[in-house]
Amino acid sequence: MLSKQLILLLIANYPEVVRQFQNIISMPEFAEYNLVQVSSLAEGVEFQRKETSEVIFIDQGVEDIEKISGMLEQVGATPVVILIGENDIETSQNAAQAGVTHFIIKEQLTTQSLRLMIVFSIESQKLKNESTEQIEELRAGLAKVSKASLDLWTSEDQFRKIISENADGIIILDEGGVVRFVNPAVCVLFGREREYILGEIFGFPIVMGERTEVEFVGKDKKV
Repeated sequence: MLSKQLILLLIANYPEVVRQFQNIISMPEFAEYNLVQVSSLAEGVEFQRKETSEVIFIDQGVEDIEKISGMLEQVGATPVVILIGENDIETSQNAAQAGVTHFIIKEQLTTQSLRLMIVFSIESQKLKNESTEQIEELRAGLAKVSKASLDLWTSEDQFRKIISENADGIIILDEGGVVRFVNPAVCVLFGREREYILGEIFGFPIVMGERTEVEFVGKDKKV
C-alpha cells in the first residue's frame, strides 16, 4: 500500500516561479511530496481550511507583507516560507518584523536548498509546538497553584474571622508557652491592647489535649 503524499502549498502567480517549483518537486528526491499551487493568499487560506499542508511557500510578489502577516494568523501551526529575490533585503526585513522566520532566495533555489528548507521548517515548527505545549502546561500548573493558594487564603481568612468574632477569649501559644495570637475577647478580658499581650509568657501550665481552667482578675477587679 502506497503511503499518502505530504502536501506542499505554493502560493505564487508568476509562471516562472511556478515552473521552477514544479521542475524541482518532480524529481525523485521529492517523491513523498505533492505540490499544490494557488495564485492568491485567499485561495491559500481556503485550501488550508480543507487540507493540511506540511509547508506553505509564498512568493513575496503575490501580496504585500502586511497581508502575508495576516495570513500567518489563519494558517495555524503550518510553517511558512517566503520566496524573495536576492535584492529584496527590505522585503525580508519587513517580513521578519511581521513574524516570518523562514526565507529562501528564488535565484538560489535548488533541489538541495529546497529539501533542506522543507526539513528545517517542519522540524523547527515541531520544536516550537513542543515549547508552546510546555508553556501551556506550565501556565496550567501555575493556575492550579494560584487557585490552591486562593482557597487556602480564603480558608485561613474564614478561620480568623470565626476566632476574631468569638465571644470567648482564645489564646494561641507556641511550645514555649509564648502568646502568639489573641482574639479581641482576650483583649477585653485582660483590659490590655493586643501588642502588650503578644510575645509574653502565658505563665500557666498547659497540657496539650487536656482541659485547663484558669481564672483571671480583670481590670474591673472581677474574676
